Parts: sequence; structure tokens; C-alpha cells
Amino acid sequence: MIEIQNYWRELDELRRIAGAENESMLRAAFQNLLRDLGEQQHLIVVAEYPFKAPNGANLRADGVLLDRLRLVHGWWEAKDEKDDLEKEIAAKLAKGYPNDNIIFEDTRTAVLLQQGAEVMRCEVTDGKALKRLLDCFFNYELPAVQDFRVARSQFMVELPGVARALKELLVAAHRNHAAFQAQATQFFTLCQRQLANASPTIMWMKC
Repeated sequence: MIEIQNYWRELDELRRIAGAENESMLRAAFQNLLRDLGEQQHLIVVAEYPFKAPNGANLRADGVLLDRLRLVHGWWEAKDEKDDLEKEIAAKLAKGYPNDNIIFEDTRTAVLLQQGAEVMRCEVTDGKALKRLLDCFFNYELPAVQDFRVARSQFMVELPGVARALKELLVAAHRNHAAFQAQATQFFTLCQRQLANASPTIMWMKC
């Protein structure tokens, strides 16, 4: 994957040219990797993203993936190479950082948590494993989106039956209820009148 190769190249340049070893200098490489991959899915990376923890504390994530509706699709935290990554992950989660879809990385190891559980970890120098981790990260679907898909599918299944039932009700009402017949006739007449008075431009647009 060209994006991962670019990430390795940028990371090497930061270490070699800038002499950087700390998080604040090196994290730009992984941020740019997320940016390049996010653009392919119409997601943008926002750095230093402020949010509130469940206890109300003000926190700031190193980066998040946002869609056009400003929904967060994923989180990212960068740590120093000299840090104990396991302790840093535990400390961040204890503070209230989200664990639904978040990557922790220290330029050596990347760890992906989803729904509170570790689903994958790999060395960032392992291209195939890193690609799998990133694919899993970007393919994660928000619970709200999952619920919408389920509801939409159920609606499409039920729609034909609902339409048939509605048609039967309308036919029965036309046949058996004089008041409904009068209201329907009045509404039909109103529609005819409005169409007759419509401008040629509107009529052309309707066609």
C-alpha cells in the first residue's frame, strides 16, 4: 500500500533529519497516514480534538476521523517510544478516552481497540499486518449507522404489505363512507384547479 510506504518514509525522515524521537514530532507521520486513507472514504482527520469524558472532564484526543455530519468514526492516540504503551493505554482509558474504535501507537507498535476490547496489534514495520489493522479501523461502523441499516432493511421488507393495506383502506373508505368520498372529491378538485393555474415553467418542470 503506497500510503503505508509514504508513512515509513516520512517517519524515517523525521528521525533522520529532525532528530526527533518524541511523540509531538513523530506523530505527524501517522496523522498523515490517517489523512491519506481517510480522504478515500470522505473522512477528515482533526488533530487535538476536544471532547468531554463521561465524568465531565475536558479532554483532548490527538486525532479523530470525522465525516461530513461531524460524526466521529475513529480515534487516535500517539505515545512516545520510551513510554510503556500498555500503561499509557490503561491511563487514557481510565481518564475516559473512548474505547469503541481507537488506535494507540508509539511509532513501533499499533494497538486497535473496538467496543472495549483489543482486536489487533502489530508492529508498524509489518506492512501486511498494519494494513489489516487500518482496514479494520476504517471499516468500523458506528452503532447508530448499524441501527439505521437494520431499520431501513426492515422497512423495505414491510413496505409492500403496508402499501397493500393502505390501498385496501382507501378503497373501502371510497366505497362505504360518504364523508370521505366528499372530502376526496374536494381534494381532487383543488388539485385540478392548482394545476390549471400553474405557470408554464412549473408545468414544464413537472413533466
